[in-house]
Amino acid sequence: MGITEVFADGSFAEDKDHPNDIDGYFECSRDGLRTGELARQLNRLDPFKIWTWDPASRRPYRGYPKKQLPMWHRYRVELYPHVPRLGFGTGIFDRLGHELEFPSAFRQSRRDGKPRGRANMIRSESEYQEACARLNEERTRLAAHRARPGGAGLTDDEVKRVIDPLESFHLQLQEEVESYERLKRGEFDDLENLRGLGHLLISVRIAQGISQRELARRLSVHESQVSRDERNEYFGVTLECAIKVMDALNVRLHTRVEMTAAEQELIPA
Repeated sequence: MGITEVFADGSFAEDKDHPNDIDGYFECSRDGLRTGELARQLNRLDPFKIWTWDPASRRPYRGYPKKQLPMWHRYRVELYPHVPRLGFGTGIFDRLGHELEFPSAFRQSRRDGKPRGRANMIRSESEYQEACARLNEERTRLAAHRARPGGAGLTDDEVKRVIDPLESFHLQLQEEVESYERLKRGEFDDLENLRGLGHLLISVRIAQGISQRELARRLSVHESQVSRDERNEYFGVTLECAIKVMDALNVRLHTRVEMTAAEQELIPA
């Protein structure tokens, strides 16, 4: 299929305290990407036909703000096509405003330019402001790509196929920003089987305008403990610990049990 190199981002193993997915890219030919032949050949090999980067195919995962591509829901993997020197770039910039190429683009957060691989939600006003600034930069960049006459000789459909991966990247940051704005308004997503409980605990603190330092004081722990727990989205904490946090935030979580027919979930094989 013309794929010459695959890069799996090391952060899924090295930098995350609770790894749960794999990010990466693969080099491919321009013709395969622009014509759609690359996706067609990949889907001929895959029984679930999940190979697409169309933003319209992204779906939410219960309890989390960002939507994900079909390949993530099936395999917990996001692999993006990359055509070196295509002229469209990655849409990812360093702190000096220079556009990054792969693989360096995977090494940092698009939200604040810091090393990538930690929390996947905005947790403070300063992070929100940084994310908004980067989001505006990305919007300008994508608009410039779409406005290019013929996209360096490409048809409208071909330009869309090339832009789709960048658009999907862009929408993840946009959804983080929108999620933070909803939290500031006191709007929360429903939980299902406690999925996203850690995200909810952070969300409640943000909505109430309580700092990590104040929460630590109420819990009688060091601020670094709260920072670490939130960075990991409370992954692996005991139910007793979660209850203490909710009590400290004056929150009551009501649950409802429903007996339903067994559903087949999209989980890794």
